[in-house]
Amino acid sequence: MPELVWFSERAGCGATIKLDNKEVVSVSIAMTGVLVRKLDSGGFVKSMMSNFFGPKLYNESSVYKNAETAKALKMLFPKAEPNLPPFKNPVLSAFATAIWNCESAAAVCTMLNEAVAKAAELDEDAALEAEVQIALEQVQRRTPVNIRVKTYNVIFADGHRRETRFLPDEISGWVAAQNADFVKDNKPHRVVRVVDENDRIVWGR
Repeated sequence: MPELVWFSERAGCGATIKLDNKEVVSVSIAMTGVLVRKLDSGGFVKSMMSNFFGPKLYNESSVYKNAETAKALKMLFPKAEPNLPPFKNPVLSAFATAIWNCESAAAVCTMLNEAVAKAAELDEDAALEAEVQIALEQVQRRTPVNIRVKTYNVIFADGHRRETRFLPDEISGWVAAQNADFVKDNKPHRVVRVVDENDRIVWGR
């Protein structure tokens, strides 16, 4: 059985779980997004260092995308895990439950990054039930719902567009992270512009 190594919703918001195969996975929920890493299980010092340098299994700064992933995970794992605490943060609850049900760090990576696609294969009743459940948790736990999230079009160097939802003040950070990943992975699709629903430029030229 997996083991809950650490969790907090005060000194940061996150949890660390040791999986059945002894791999250790940490999930951190912050204003800057959701980050899931594989940690080094070879002692306290190594684990602390791997908090900063361990492999990223999931890393998303978009509030909207993280909410969609949390909803998808709730659909895929609808029952509360009795061995986990009743987290106040519904996003942490959804991510921690999904991690708990994975057999390895590699499985965690696949599950979190493909959750939305996997959930789309389920029926509409499951989707509605998950959405209602998360909404109820937000009300019961007084989790604020941010109504400033808006739809934007991200325009890439090759002319392609992708509709994405952001908080206005998270656009610059998201673009910087995306372009840094493109450079690191030697990919050509660099973000050159972000426009709003009226095609007004909000980032770039």
